[in-house]
Amino acid sequence: MKKTVRLIYRISLIVICLCALAFPGFAANEGTIGSNISWHYDSGCLTLSGTGAMDNFNIGAEKPWHSYRGAITSIVIEAGITSIGNNAFTELSGLESVTLPDTLMHIGNNAFKDCKKLQNITIPDRVIQIYPFAFQGCSSLSNLVLPKSVTYIGEYAFADCSGLVSVTLPEKLRMINPYTFQNCSMLMEVTIPEKVSDIGDYAFYGCRNMISLTLPENLSTIGEFAFAECKNLYSLTLPDSLTAIRSCAFARCSSLDSLTLPDSITEIGDAFRNCTGLTSVTFSPYTTHIDHNAFAGCDRIRSITLPDSLEELGGNTFGTGLKEIHISNISVWCSILFSGGSTPLSKGASLYVDGTLVTDLVIPDGCKRIPDMAFRGYSLLQSVKLPEGLTEIGVLSFADCVNLTTITLPASLGSISPNAFQNCDNLETVYYNGTPAQRAQVRVYEGNTAINHMVWTMSPEQIFHMSLPLLIIWVVGYVGVHVAAILVCFHLERKRRKI
Repeated sequence: MKKTVRLIYRISLIVICLCALAFPGFAANEGTIGSNISWHYDSGCLTLSGTGAMDNFNIGAEKPWHSYRGAITSIVIEAGITSIGNNAFTELSGLESVTLPDTLMHIGNNAFKDCKKLQNITIPDRVIQIYPFAFQGCSSLSNLVLPKSVTYIGEYAFADCSGLVSVTLPEKLRMINPYTFQNCSMLMEVTIPEKVSDIGDYAFYGCRNMISLTLPENLSTIGEFAFAECKNLYSLTLPDSLTAIRSCAFARCSSLDSLTLPDSITEIGDAFRNCTGLTSVTFSPYTTHIDHNAFAGCDRIRSITLPDSLEELGGNTFGTGLKEIHISNISVWCSILFSGGSTPLSKGASLYVDGTLVTDLVIPDGCKRIPDMAFRGYSLLQSVKLPEGLTEIGVLSFADCVNLTTITLPASLGSISPNAFQNCDNLETVYYNGTPAQRAQVRVYEGNTAINHMVWTMSPEQIFHMSLPLLIIWVVGYVGVHVAAILVCFHLERKRRKI
């Protein structure tokens, strides 16, 4: 009999425990968090009271109100509490509203993460720090005004808040951390305070409804992909304080129509690649480097003017629609380092110097070397005249200039680099301003069949200006070389016949 009673008692305890887990009505509806915070649940409302900071919870740890997590629709945190612990209210699927006390100063990591029905929240005026992931995934949150007291907003704090329409950031904020508003796809308007100096990587990535953006005058750096995929952004004002725009910062902003880069920007990476709506770009007069893929995929850009300050131009810099490149003088072009295996000329663009299309190229005095690939693939080029003082023609400098017929080489020329005239199959005339002895000293490297196997002759201009004694010496030398060649051939032929 006693055994039967004990068995019934144990079964009853098990049933009560199971019911407590399955039905909130059987679970405790109040308790404590640490020694300083009490909580109470009633009819969908979770209330916390006490003083000081709330304890943190580990990720995935079960909170004291776990049994009510699906029923909680509102949270009231009473005055006296100064911080919300890490992971305190994550994934409360029914949470719609939160009331925070004026004593609150810190909102912890993941505090309200993935509370997808949370629509409105007022951040009190004493809050200083909002830690990473605090409101990530709160997809019903629509408007956000952060108080002046906030000095720090952590990474991903409001990421994936896909219903967020407008944000006002606090005046004391100095930096917008990486990923802070990533994929806030409905965000149309954001006010960035004047003291912000850095916008982190991916900070506003995927905010595709953002239509205009004015950045503060104190801003110095825009991080990688910071505004990438903001597909409706059509107006962009960059401040003069800006010194660095990182890789893909505005990539695929397909509605952006025009761009003016401030004087402070000297180097341009691939920040604007695939901005398919971009039609015009105005460079700073101090721009020195335009890197590979800087405007790749921007196929609606038809014309570009490069600054005199430019030192390096990367490969695949502009889209396939580029038709005109404008420079102030040809010396600018001949001082550029062309990197990346190609230039815009090799992809069909035409070169204009001071508004005049270049077909007959005259390099001015002072140029010592033609850069590698400088005129590669420029199909409009018909003739080239190089100045005295020039000593070297770079690798692939005139390669694939299929319509080049005439070139004038200076007596100062020391070497023609590999493939400088590769595939120049229509080259007919090579004028040389030196003597045959000087010609013999010019090193012509491989890949220059078109020019190496041709007779280098005096230009009409050179003959006109040459003194009679020098002309006689040149003719004698020129004839002597050819007579000597004929005699050698004759001698070799006689020896062959005797054999």
